Amino acid sequence: MEMMIVVTIIGITAAMSIPAFSTWIADSKTRTMAEVLQNGLREAQAEAVQRGRQVQFFLTADSPSATASESSSGKNWGIRTMKLATTPAAVDEYVKGMTMAGSNPFIAVNASNPTIQFNSIGRLSSPAQAVTIQLTNSKGKRNLNITVSLSGAIRMCDPSKVRGTSNPDGC
Repeated sequence: MEMMIVVTIIGITAAMSIPAFSTWIADSKTRTMAEVLQNGLREAQAEAVQRGRQVQFFLTADSPSATASESSSGKNWGIRTMKLATTPAAVDEYVKGMTMAGSNPFIAVNASNPTIQFNSIGRLSSPAQAVTIQLTNSKGKRNLNITVSLSGAIRMCDPSKVRGTSNPDGC
């Protein structure tokens, strides 16, 4: 009799914790994708400084490549260098990319600009204003933003929090 009561209590407790656990998993996936995008941006910035030339970080819905089309709702990203010739926006070579859609199928990425270009000193050269990439997850509660300032500072923040001393991860 005591064993049945213990099993029933464990079953009820497990049933009550499953929704919270699935939300936690979804929020963890959002955080992981944000970190991957942030690291990709930092890698593009470092590549620009190392090569001493313009480097583009781009979001794409296609498989990342030198000729992939940019998409502000793309879940994949790539890095490519730009030609030094007089032809504007001519791609020199494809450096690297990552396909993330398969691992996080329900996370949507919305960016104010799908292409971010760094100059040879690691500053934002295009577009001419700060860029924000918003990550949302319909199954989770946490949304995250990644911002790139004109000076090249790359930061991840939580838009539901106000930035301050008590919330350093706020936007």
